[in-house]
Amino acid sequence: MGQNNNLQYGEVSIESTIDSKEKMMNFVSLTCFATTLCPCSKEISKYGTHNQRGKITISGNISVESIPSDWKLQLKDIAINNASAPIHSLLKRQDEKYVTEHAYENPRFVEDLARLIAVDLSDVKWLDHKQVICENEESIHAHNAIAQIHL
Repeated sequence: MGQNNNLQYGEVSIESTIDSKEKMMNFVSLTCFATTLCPCSKEISKYGTHNQRGKITISGNISVESIPSDWKLQLKDIAINNASAPIHSLLKRQDEKYVTEHAYENPRFVEDLARLIAVDLSDVKWLDHKQVICENEESIHAHNAIAQIHL
C-alpha cells in the first residue's frame, strides 16, 4: 500500500511546569485517530461489520533530559499499531480494499484497544504517570464507547 503512516494527522500538546525544587517537568499528550472494527458485529453478521472511528489519546509526564526526539512518532505508532487499521486522508480504491480487509482481520473493542496500548506503553520508560483514553465514535449506536487506563 502506498500510504505513509508518518503523515497522519494528530494533535500534540506539551505543558511545562517548574516544581518547588526548580525541576522542570513536561506533561505531553498525543491524540490520533484510527479505525476499529466491532468483534461482535463480525461474529454475528452474515454480510459485513460496522466500524468506528477511534480517537486515541496517550499522555504522561516526561523530564526534559529524557525525552527522545521521536517521542511523537513512538506514541503514534503504539496507538495506530494496536487499532484495527489506520485512518487515511485519501485512499485509492485498491488501498481502501487493503485497509478494510486489514481492519476485518483485526477486530477490536474499545477496551481491547486501550489494554493493548497500555501493554506497549509499559515498555516506554521515558514516560511517567501514563494515561490512555480511547473513544470510539459509534456508527450504529446512539452513544460513543470510551475506555480509560492509568498506568
